[in-house]
Parts: sequence; structure tokens; C-alpha cells
Amino acid sequence: MAFSLVFAGFMVLGLSMDRHHERILRRRGPAWWQRKLLLASGFLLLAAALALLLATDDGGQAVVGWFGLMSLAAMVMVLLVSYHPRSVPVLAASLLASGILLALC
Repeated sequence: MAFSLVFAGFMVLGLSMDRHHERILRRRGPAWWQRKLLLASGFLLLAAALALLLATDDGGQAVVGWFGLMSLAAMVMVLLVSYHPRSVPVLAASLLASGILLALC
């Protein structure tokens, strides 16, 4: 669940930048208010992942795990945006949905 939150957060943060927004969605970059909304929701998703890890683990281990998940998600995001940008929203949505389903079970 935490990885899906981090990946979705990085996707939303990437969509707040003109170049990545145009590459992933194939349309002009976001308006200024959309950029602010995307930035806020991206950081909120990253904070939610940290809160989830803090609730399930010791403080120090949770922070180290959070940084590890952010590194892994950033690496996957860089590779996807570089080689197959159209799959980024699909993968983020499916990861988020499967993470929520796993959390509910």
C-alpha cells in the first residue's frame, strides 16, 4: 500500500511539471491552479505513505523504508516516463486500486 501511495505521489508530482505533463498525457501543461493542486496532492500522497509506515513500524525503520520506497518508485517512474510514458497513469491507478483492496482484506 505504501509503495502505491508513493508511486501515485510521484506521478502526480510529475504531472505538475510542463514537460512531463505533455509527455504523459500528450496535452499542454497544467494551468497555474492545476499545478498548485497537483503539487499539494502529490506531497499529500507522500505524507500519507509516511504516516502509513509510521503506524505499522518503528519510527526510524519507517523513515528508512519510506526513503527506500521513494527511491524505488522514482527509479520506476524515470524508466516509465523515458520509455513508455502513456502507461504511467494506468500503472499508478492499478497500483493504487490493488493497494486499497489489499489493505481492506
